[in-house]
Amino acid sequence: AAERAAVARELASASKKLRASGGGGYLKLREQITSFARRQPHQLLQLLERLAVEESALEQRRVRQRQREADKAAKEEAVAREARYPVADALLATEPPADPPLAPWPTPRYRLNLTPREQPTSGPLLMASEFVASFGPALSLAPVEVEDLRAALLHRRPSHLLAELHSALLRPLLDAAADAAAGGGGLGGGGGLGGGGWL
Repeated sequence: AAERAAVARELASASKKLRASGGGGYLKLREQITSFARRQPHQLLQLLERLAVEESALEQRRVRQRQREADKAAKEEAVAREARYPVADALLATEPPADPPLAPWPTPRYRLNLTPREQPTSGPLLMASEFVASFGPALSLAPVEVEDLRAALLHRRPSHLLAELHSALLRPLLDAAADAAAGGGGLGGGGGLGGGGWL
């Protein structure tokens, strides 16, 4: 009963406003709705509920339709992109930005200061630096920057860094040889340098 009264009051208020503003044909329609609400308020509420349900279903259909259209456009764009690539590097400047945007360039881990004549040594230099970084803790070596290693390798005079690296690499071999000699095997025994244990 309270809902019916509220609907009737709302319709009556809207009708008065339209009547005051001269709503024309729309005013007549509102008056008919008001009259119907007064005569059959229960049926009016049912119609309003049905309209709300239908509007909700219509909105859901519209959302699904928009989603299907967006998916179709995305598929067509992907097909067109695959058909366009690969392209020459010179044409990449005119290509539209990627969606989603590409990640920024990663920060280089190594910065090599090599002359053009020394460029072929960059691969072995990086492998040596990676070896020191990987096995340094096991060999009791402090971390070594690749630039320091490059400078030591290209230095024409004795280098403390290279001496430390050679000592760290020889120390396990000398310890194993000493253990083998203490056990009576000598360097030619089964556990020595020449008995198959290391060579």
